Amino acid sequence: MAASRAARQAIIRVAASPASVSPVRCLASGGGEYNPFTHSLDRLNTKKVAQTLDLGDGKTQKIFERIKVEFPPEHCPPMRLSGPVGKITSNLYSYASMNGVLDAVEKDFHLVEKDLIGTKEWLNSNGWTTTQKLEMVNKFMSKAGSLTPFTKELLPYFVEQKMLKHLPEIKDLFFKLVKEKRGEIDVFVTSADPLDAATLKQLEGLIIKQIGSSAASKVNFHTDVDKDLVAGLRIRYKSTLIDNTITRKVSATKDTWAKAYQEAMAL
Repeated sequence: MAASRAARQAIIRVAASPASVSPVRCLASGGGEYNPFTHSLDRLNTKKVAQTLDLGDGKTQKIFERIKVEFPPEHCPPMRLSGPVGKITSNLYSYASMNGVLDAVEKDFHLVEKDLIGTKEWLNSNGWTTTQKLEMVNKFMSKAGSLTPFTKELLPYFVEQKMLKHLPEIKDLFFKLVKEKRGEIDVFVTSADPLDAATLKQLEGLIIKQIGSSAASKVNFHTDVDKDLVAGLRIRYKSTLIDNTITRKVSATKDTWAKAYQEAMAL
């Protein structure tokens, strides 16, 4: 538990500054202190009452103001993520950015993806106790060796707060934010036959031209061969899907219709 206690003490001071873009709202405690591992609602300023509710019979209830601290714009995620897991990931990204360890944490998460998530222990850990899960995480960290202090504090904290099940999604969202910041785009191409390097290079140029050279600096291709395709390509990136494929299934159906028509005409 020592590592998770250290995580809660990993507090940095963030100065609120006006932002020209929509900032990520940070969870704060009094005096502008920010704990990147906090994931509950904004803290309350018990020194300032925002509203007093009348409960009747002479009873009242004070509603205190919430304290909000905003990250400087340069440390905000390049895109807004929704939902509780999205907010957690956004905060982790901003904290890593402010401490200059974005690339290092990305490497840590790749190790998590490779050597922790999907292992036999991970798959069997759903019904494990907190102690057993901590042992699994500590075993991974010991083998990994060169993890950042950020990740070494984060993983045990996730175990203690019963958030370890969200780690795969947080990892993927973190990768997405870092790639967006670098201008990288993941392109998924499905074809009937393997594509050569020249074709992929041509596709890269067309995609960058379509979305604008300033919006992308690198295209990461993920290719797949679908034997059910006769010809054409299916290209997917971001929210765009280009599908000009011809499938054997459709061709076979047309052949069946043509044969049935010819037989009917021969009667």
